[in-house]
Amino acid sequence: MIKFFRKIRYDLMEKNKTGKYFKYAIGEIILVVIGILIALQINNWNENSVAQARIEIRLTNMIQDLQSDIDETNEILSITKNRIIINQAILRQSDRLGSIRNTDTIYPDEISDNFKNPNAIISQNATFDGNMSTYNSFINSGEFYLIENQSLTKEIQRYYESIDELKEKGESIESNWRIIVNSKHRLGLGTYSKIGLSKLIELAKTDKQFGAELEHVYHLDHWQYNYISELQKEAKKLKQVIEQRNK
Repeated sequence: MIKFFRKIRYDLMEKNKTGKYFKYAIGEIILVVIGILIALQINNWNENSVAQARIEIRLTNMIQDLQSDIDETNEILSITKNRIIINQAILRQSDRLGSIRNTDTIYPDEISDNFKNPNAIISQNATFDGNMSTYNSFINSGEFYLIENQSLTKEIQRYYESIDELKEKGESIESNWRIIVNSKHRLGLGTYSKIGLSKLIELAKTDKQFGAELEHVYHLDHWQYNYISELQKEAKKLKQVIEQRNK
């Protein structure tokens, strides 16, 4: 093909057809430019196809991360629920009813006497870590913003912003939880020693500081429970959206 175009140029030059030669040269340049543009377009299309394939892999990995978050929130909700039940029973029976609002009684029908070691339960705590590995690598790669569904992009960002907010609160939750542990040590109680509910109620009655600290942690537990519940709903919704997108 190149030889063919070259022969045409030589023929035009030999016949001294300069005007036609320049027109032909311009046409040839245009053809070359068009060829380059087509090649670039094909290359861009190939690169975009490869990037979209990587995005699909990352979204699949994100589904696994979200399931991990759901499992973690289930564990935290279980621990927090049990702590709320025990502290609610202690506060009610130690004449601290004023600290309990109607909206606080998440599990009013649970029987706290069924717990073998309530002292150990109110010493248990769990803060949310969250699995952000896929999201962070997504952002760092620059491919996150290549997701074609902008609505999905916003949902993902909103979810992981909620995790960041919860992590910021995590240090406060951890330090407040240790208030109870330190208070029990002050009273000569072990962190996980087997102590019945009646003894804890008695201590909340006689030691005003211990009772007040239980009230504080009790309300903090409700905040954590509600926030984790909402976060779990977001994780389930986002996981479903991504799964449906991949079908």
